[in-house]
Amino acid sequence: MKVQSLKYNLRRAIRMICQYDRWYLPLGLFRALLSTLVPLGSVWLSAAVLDGLLQKQPFDSLFSQALLFLMVIFCTGAVGAVIQRRQDISREHMGRAFRFKVSEKTLNMDYEMLDDPQTRKLRDEISMSSHWGYGFLGVIDLFIQLMQHLCSLLISAGLLLWLLVSAGRNAWVTFLYILAVVSILMLVTRVRTKWTKEMDGAMNAANPQMSLFFYLLNESGTSYRTGKDVRIYRAYALFESFVRNTYGKMRNTLGKKLLITECKIRATQGFIDSLVLGAGYGLATVLALLGQITAGQILLFSGAVSQFGGALCALAGGLADAKFTVNRIVPTLDYLELQDQQYKGTLPVEKRDDDEYEIEFHDVSFQYPGQKRWALRHVNLKLCIGEKLAVVGLNGSGKTTLVKLLTRLYDPTEGSITLNGIDIRKYDREEYRSLFSVVFQDFKLLSFSLGQNVAASAHVEAPRAKEALRQAGFGERLDTLPEGLDTALYQDFEENGVEISGGEAQKIALARALYKRAPFIVLDEPTAALDPLAEADVYARFDAIVGNRTALYISHRLSSCRFCNDIAVFEEGCMVQRGSHQMLIQEGGLYARLWNAQAQYYTDTADHPFLSSRPQVVESSPSSTGG
Repeated sequence: MKVQSLKYNLRRAIRMICQYDRWYLPLGLFRALLSTLVPLGSVWLSAAVLDGLLQKQPFDSLFSQALLFLMVIFCTGAVGAVIQRRQDISREHMGRAFRFKVSEKTLNMDYEMLDDPQTRKLRDEISMSSHWGYGFLGVIDLFIQLMQHLCSLLISAGLLLWLLVSAGRNAWVTFLYILAVVSILMLVTRVRTKWTKEMDGAMNAANPQMSLFFYLLNESGTSYRTGKDVRIYRAYALFESFVRNTYGKMRNTLGKKLLITECKIRATQGFIDSLVLGAGYGLATVLALLGQITAGQILLFSGAVSQFGGALCALAGGLADAKFTVNRIVPTLDYLELQDQQYKGTLPVEKRDDDEYEIEFHDVSFQYPGQKRWALRHVNLKLCIGEKLAVVGLNGSGKTTLVKLLTRLYDPTEGSITLNGIDIRKYDREEYRSLFSVVFQDFKLLSFSLGQNVAASAHVEAPRAKEALRQAGFGERLDTLPEGLDTALYQDFEENGVEISGGEAQKIALARALYKRAPFIVLDEPTAALDPLAEADVYARFDAIVGNRTALYISHRLSSCRFCNDIAVFEEGCMVQRGSHQMLIQEGGLYARLWNAQAQYYTDTADHPFLSSRPQVVESSPSSTGG
């Protein structure tokens, strides 16, 4: 890392620390001064008492002097302890606040940035820094340590300078000694920087194994959700082999490198310590033999040299580690400074009691960041008021991408989407999204209470939540829960949390969509894990609940099409057909092929309350899932 870059990133880190606690670094500097003065003060007291005894000073004078020094040292130590306690508490608060800030950034950034490969790379680097023990708290500790080492070095150097200058005609030795020490400091810093860079390279090379290692540790049956499969299929042998293999690679690629580098660092530090101390003690001996310093000054000189040598090596190592530590936090700083690219809009969305909103796609094409393939190409589609539109097609045909564009998780690469004739990018983004309730195929429920999952909020309107759950078919299960809406889902945080089945989870997700009461309802294959008849049941129930609201049903199976007057068929990102069920069957093409391939699932429906009223398919075909 270049020096200029290091200074820039240090300033960024300092600004962030000051945002959380502007007194943290000044108090840290003050405590560093106190921590340096306390040991030197003790040596100073011993030297003064020794010289006083040799000079046969009165006992009362020595006692008063010693008492004063002891009181100063006691007060200094007490103040330092209070500051340190305050710093420790503040450090923990800053650490939690910083982690919250990173999480808040992730929650609030544009979805398309969250899904961007460069953003994912930054998050991976942040995770690796955390695994290695570096990060925001590491930078805080770095500043405090550097201030302590610097204060110790400067104060002990000042004391040595005073003692050597007081030696008289040999004062020139002072400058030679200081010059030699500074040269050693620069040399050690360069060497440590080189070795630290080697360690950083070794850690980066081990990052893939590190990621796999922690993934294996986290997924090897420790979760009660994954533990079932691990035990039934005796997969622990698979995990164990991978863990051992990964750990072996880490030990070979990283462990040996770190061990060798650590040995070099310790050996060099020991040599420099011995060199500085030896030269200092030798100089003190010469001055004592020449009679230019007193016995007490010899004691004081020895203490100063000892502290000076230790501070010298510690500061040299700290300066080298500074580049490494700051380099590790740069991805986090860059992540927090990412700027949203999506225009948020300013126009308010008209609030209409009649829900008369009309959305239209105008020659829309879309390409995911970093991808050459077009996910959607030249789509023209109007979603009319109160219409129930089914969007069908094989997996990967662009159906979910259509929903992401509709809800402004992404903006079109080409073309535009309008709401009541106005480009949706001009509307306030959050207001625009409030028009939609979406149940995605990969919907998530959180380990919060049932009511909070339905409301997606800490505040729950109980009657409204219960109505939504009953409409979604969860009413019977709700009546069996002793704590009702306050029942915790799963057992991650609550011992009395309930485990829910996949079908129940889908009903809760549907209830969440109903609770919002948005004018547009979108079901993006949330029932893909169900069999076709069960899926048809869900769609039939939801169709009745939606009523006159505009609904969009996404599926690669065609059970959603039986009650939709309008069907759009997608293939490889293009809308290839559109019309009613009967029209598309007569037209032939992809829809007819998919329908005939899936007809076996819908023919035996005499007792089915919804499907039995629908016309049967006259053409049969071999068994197929239809993709």
